[in-house]
Amino acid sequence: MDSKKNSAWIAEVINEINRIENIHLAVLVHSRNQSISSGKSVYNIFRKMDQALLPGNPNLLKSVNLNLEKDIPSLMVSPVKKGIKTSYTTEDLREIKKHKSEILLNFSSEILHDEILALYKYGAWCLHVEGVSFSNRSVGFWEWYYKTPLTKVSISQLNIQPIRNVCLASGVTKTEYLSLSRNQTAVFSKGIDLLIGLLAKLTTAEFKIEPISNPLTEGPIRTEPGF
Repeated sequence: MDSKKNSAWIAEVINEINRIENIHLAVLVHSRNQSISSGKSVYNIFRKMDQALLPGNPNLLKSVNLNLEKDIPSLMVSPVKKGIKTSYTTEDLREIKKHKSEILLNFSSEILHDEILALYKYGAWCLHVEGVSFSNRSVGFWEWYYKTPLTKVSISQLNIQPIRNVCLASGVTKTEYLSLSRNQTAVFSKGIDLLIGLLAKLTTAEFKIEPISNPLTEGPIRTEPGF
């Protein structure tokens, strides 16, 4: 995660994971030097006005503090930027490896590659909408803005070899034209349902990863709308 202060949808994911039998969170990894948006951009001001006038319920993008250190170990790391991609120091990788996790759930804004992906049996999983990561507050905006009938939500698995990247699950929600906030609530709710459903299958015979015909390609996360 980018920091200890996160969006409510991440807290909801953690709560749901804690209810799944045979699945547990091994460690929460926070970035030590991630800069947090001030929230004063034109887009953020518009989004807050929209939330006030036509609120999505619940507001899954509101900021909350995750006070989970007593229940789940917490680890601070220092990501190293290489262009648009992120790497980690040997010391950070060694500390992460100690927790023996099988999946990395990437809720940060980092585009991961190389050594960190090799630590996980099932790779790194991330939620996104048509290339826009769930860590970006513009998730669901473009579908609302262009009145796209359906908003597609996907879970991607990133592996150390990009050609082996796969789409693990996808689903759609009806785009809420009336309110951006309501559309974002629908999008994040669908993402949470997809992720929890996939994790619930992980320890069953039903779980199987099959490559798709057109492997996913990595690219920059689309920035939020401008003025």
